[in-house]
Amino acid sequence: MRTVWLILLLTLPLPAAAAEWVRVHTSGEGDQYYYDRSKLFINGDEITYWKKAVFKAPQPVKNQFAASGLFRERIHCAEHTLKLISYLLYAADGSTIEYVAANEGDAAPIIPDTLGDIFEKTTCELVRLKHEEQRRKAPEETQKTEPKKAEPQKQGIAPPLPGPTPGVEPQPVAPPVVQKVEPPPIAPSEDTRPASKEN
Repeated sequence: MRTVWLILLLTLPLPAAAAEWVRVHTSGEGDQYYYDRSKLFINGDEITYWKKAVFKAPQPVKNQFAASGLFRERIHCAEHTLKLISYLLYAADGSTIEYVAANEGDAAPIIPDTLGDIFEKTTCELVRLKHEEQRRKAPEETQKTEPKKAEPQKQGIAPPLPGPTPGVEPQPVAPPVVQKVEPPPIAPSEDTRPASKEN
Protein backbone atom coordinates (compact mmCIF):
# COMPACT_ATOMS: atom_id res chain seq x y z
CA MET A 1 0.00 0.00 0.00
CA ARG A 2 2.83 2.42 0.83
CA THR A 3 4.50 1.70 -2.50
CA VAL A 4 1.29 2.54 -4.35
CA TRP A 5 0.93 5.71 -2.31
CA LEU A 6 4.54 6.74 -3.05
CA ILE A 7 4.07 6.13 -6.77
CA LEU A 8 0.88 8.16 -6.61
CA LEU A 9 2.71 11.08 -5.03
CA LEU A 10 5.55 10.94 -7.55
CA THR A 11 3.17 11.02 -10.50
CA LEU A 12 1.31 14.13 -9.34
CA PRO A 13 1.94 17.09 -11.63
CA LEU A 14 3.58 20.07 -10.03
CA PRO A 15 2.34 23.56 -10.94
CA ALA A 16 5.88 24.96 -11.16
CA ALA A 17 9.41 23.72 -10.64
CA ALA A 18 10.05 26.52 -8.17
CA ALA A 19 7.29 25.52 -5.75
CA GLU A 20 8.43 25.13 -2.14
CA TRP A 21 5.83 22.96 -0.45
CA VAL A 22 5.82 23.17 3.33
CA ARG A 23 3.77 20.59 5.18
CA VAL A 24 1.09 21.79 7.57
CA HIS A 25 0.83 19.32 10.43
CA THR A 26 -2.64 18.09 11.17
CA SER A 27 -3.68 15.58 13.78
CA GLY A 28 -4.04 11.96 12.75
CA GLU A 29 -2.89 10.02 9.70
CA GLY A 30 -5.51 11.38 7.33
CA ASP A 31 -5.10 13.72 4.39
CA GLN A 32 -1.84 15.64 3.99
CA TYR A 33 -1.77 19.39 3.45
CA TYR A 34 0.93 21.79 2.28
CA TYR A 35 1.33 25.46 1.36
CA ASP A 36 3.69 26.85 -1.28
CA ARG A 37 6.18 29.14 0.47
CA SER A 38 7.45 30.54 -2.85
CA LYS A 39 4.08 32.01 -3.85
CA LEU A 40 2.83 33.75 -0.73
CA PHE A 41 1.25 37.17 -1.22
CA ILE A 42 0.80 39.36 1.85
CA ASN A 43 -1.25 42.54 1.64
CA GLY A 44 -1.95 44.20 4.97
CA ASP A 45 -3.72 41.63 7.15
CA GLU A 46 -4.47 39.31 4.21
CA ILE A 47 -2.37 36.42 2.95
CA THR A 48 -3.02 34.59 -0.31
CA TYR A 49 -1.41 31.19 -0.88
CA TRP A 50 -1.62 27.85 -2.71
CA LYS A 51 -2.67 24.86 -0.64
CA LYS A 52 -2.00 21.31 -1.79
CA ALA A 53 -4.09 18.44 -0.46
CA VAL A 54 -3.20 14.77 -0.89
CA PHE A 55 -6.24 12.73 0.04
CA LYS A 56 -5.77 9.50 1.97
CA ALA A 57 -8.96 8.17 0.42
CA PRO A 58 -9.74 9.44 -3.11
CA GLN A 59 -12.66 11.87 -3.15
CA PRO A 60 -15.58 11.38 -5.58
CA VAL A 61 -15.88 14.28 -8.04
CA LYS A 62 -17.90 14.23 -11.30
CA ASN A 63 -18.06 10.43 -11.51
CA GLN A 64 -14.29 10.23 -10.94
CA PHE A 65 -12.05 10.08 -7.90
CA ALA A 66 -9.71 12.94 -6.98
CA ALA A 67 -6.43 11.86 -5.42
CA SER A 68 -5.16 15.39 -4.82
CA GLY A 69 -6.01 19.03 -5.28
CA LEU A 70 -4.54 22.51 -5.43
CA PHE A 71 -6.50 25.32 -3.82
CA ARG A 72 -5.84 29.07 -4.06
CA GLU A 73 -7.05 30.60 -0.79
CA ARG A 74 -7.00 33.95 0.99
CA ILE A 75 -7.13 34.40 4.76
CA HIS A 76 -7.88 37.71 6.43
CA CYS A 77 -5.99 37.44 9.70
CA ALA A 78 -7.72 40.31 11.51
CA GLU A 79 -11.25 39.24 10.51
CA HIS A 80 -10.56 35.47 10.82
CA THR A 81 -12.14 34.70 7.45
CA LEU A 82 -11.13 32.40 4.59
CA LYS A 83 -12.02 32.67 0.92
CA LEU A 84 -11.50 30.00 -1.74
CA ILE A 85 -10.32 31.74 -4.93
CA SER A 86 -9.68 28.88 -7.35
CA TYR A 87 -8.93 25.16 -7.33
CA LEU A 88 -7.82 22.16 -9.38
CA LEU A 89 -8.62 18.51 -8.64
CA TYR A 90 -6.43 15.71 -9.99
CA ALA A 91 -7.04 12.02 -10.56
CA ALA A 92 -4.51 9.40 -9.45
CA ASP A 93 -2.99 9.38 -12.95
CA GLY A 94 -2.37 13.14 -12.79
CA SER A 95 -5.15 14.15 -15.17
CA THR A 96 -7.27 17.16 -14.28
CA ILE A 97 -10.77 16.31 -13.14
CA GLU A 98 -11.98 19.83 -12.43
CA TYR A 99 -10.54 23.33 -12.70
CA VAL A 100 -12.32 26.41 -11.37
CA ALA A 101 -10.28 29.54 -12.15
CA ALA A 102 -12.38 32.09 -10.30
CA ASN A 103 -14.61 31.22 -7.41
CA GLU A 104 -16.76 34.27 -6.64
CA GLY A 105 -17.96 33.12 -3.23
CA ASP A 106 -17.83 35.26 -0.13
CA ALA A 107 -15.26 34.82 2.60
CA ALA A 108 -16.45 32.51 5.37
CA PRO A 109 -15.66 32.71 9.09
CA ILE A 110 -12.92 30.33 10.17
CA ILE A 111 -14.28 27.74 12.57
CA PRO A 112 -12.03 26.84 15.54
CA ASP A 113 -10.27 23.46 15.52
CA THR A 114 -10.72 22.94 11.78
CA LEU A 115 -8.27 22.75 8.88
CA GLY A 116 -8.95 26.43 8.16
CA ASP A 117 -8.01 27.26 11.74
CA ILE A 118 -4.72 25.37 11.37
CA PHE A 119 -3.92 27.22 8.14
CA GLU A 120 -4.85 30.54 9.73
CA LYS A 121 -2.46 29.97 12.65
CA THR A 122 0.31 28.89 10.27
CA THR A 123 -0.01 31.59 7.62
CA CYS A 124 -1.00 34.50 9.87
CA GLU A 125 2.19 33.92 11.83
CA LEU A 126 4.02 34.68 8.55
CA VAL A 127 1.98 37.89 8.22
CA ARG A 128 2.91 38.91 11.77
CA LEU A 129 6.61 38.24 11.12
CA LYS A 130 6.52 40.32 7.94
CA HIS A 131 4.87 43.23 9.77
CA GLU A 132 7.56 43.06 12.49
CA GLU A 133 10.28 43.08 9.84
CA GLN A 134 8.73 46.13 8.18
CA ARG A 135 8.54 47.94 11.54
CA ARG A 136 12.23 47.20 12.17
CA LYS A 137 13.22 48.42 8.72
CA ALA A 138 11.14 51.62 8.87
CA PRO A 139 13.57 53.61 11.11
CA GLU A 140 16.53 52.43 9.03
CA GLU A 141 14.86 53.55 5.79
CA THR A 142 13.97 56.92 7.34
CA GLN A 143 17.59 57.49 8.34
CA LYS A 144 18.76 56.62 4.83
CA THR A 145 16.32 59.00 3.12
CA GLU A 146 16.66 62.00 5.47
CA PRO A 147 19.54 64.34 4.52
CA LYS A 148 22.09 64.58 7.25
CA LYS A 149 22.46 68.01 8.85
CA ALA A 150 25.97 69.19 8.09
CA GLU A 151 27.95 70.88 10.80
CA PRO A 152 28.57 74.62 10.19
CA GLN A 153 32.36 74.15 9.98
CA LYS A 154 31.94 71.53 7.23
CA GLN A 155 29.84 73.94 5.15
CA GLY A 156 32.41 76.74 5.49
CA ILE A 157 30.19 78.76 7.86
CA ALA A 158 31.73 80.07 11.02
CA PRO A 159 29.99 79.04 14.19
CA PRO A 160 27.95 81.82 15.82
CA LEU A 161 29.78 84.11 18.22
CA PRO A 162 28.82 83.83 21.86
CA GLY A 163 26.29 86.43 22.98
CA PRO A 164 26.64 88.80 25.92
CA THR A 165 26.94 87.26 29.33
CA PRO A 166 23.82 87.89 31.41
CA GLY A 167 24.34 90.41 34.23
CA VAL A 168 27.52 91.89 32.75
CA GLU A 169 27.35 95.31 31.08
CA PRO A 170 29.24 95.58 27.84
CA GLN A 171 32.29 97.88 28.07
CA PRO A 172 32.92 100.47 25.36
CA VAL A 173 35.82 99.68 23.15
CA ALA A 174 38.45 102.45 22.91
CA PRO A 175 39.54 103.42 19.43
CA PRO A 176 42.99 102.20 18.50
CA VAL A 177 45.86 104.62 19.23
CA VAL A 178 47.57 105.79 16.08
CA GLN A 179 50.99 107.42 16.42
CA LYS A 180 52.01 109.82 13.74
CA VAL A 181 55.55 109.09 12.65
CA GLU A 182 57.50 111.65 10.60
CA PRO A 183 59.83 110.18 8.05
CA PRO A 184 63.52 111.13 8.58
CA PRO A 185 64.79 114.05 6.48
CA ILE A 186 66.56 113.04 3.33
CA ALA A 187 70.02 114.51 2.84
CA PRO A 188 70.45 116.01 -0.60
CA SER A 189 72.74 114.07 -2.86
CA GLU A 190 75.58 115.61 -4.80
CA ASP A 191 73.60 115.60 -8.00
CA THR A 192 70.83 117.62 -6.45
CA ARG A 193 73.05 120.28 -4.76
CA PRO A 194 73.14 123.65 -6.48
CA ALA A 195 76.36 124.19 -8.35
CA SER A 196 78.72 126.71 -6.69
CA LYS A 197 80.12 129.60 -8.72
CA GLU A 198 83.85 129.43 -9.18
CA ASN A 199 85.89 132.40 -10.06
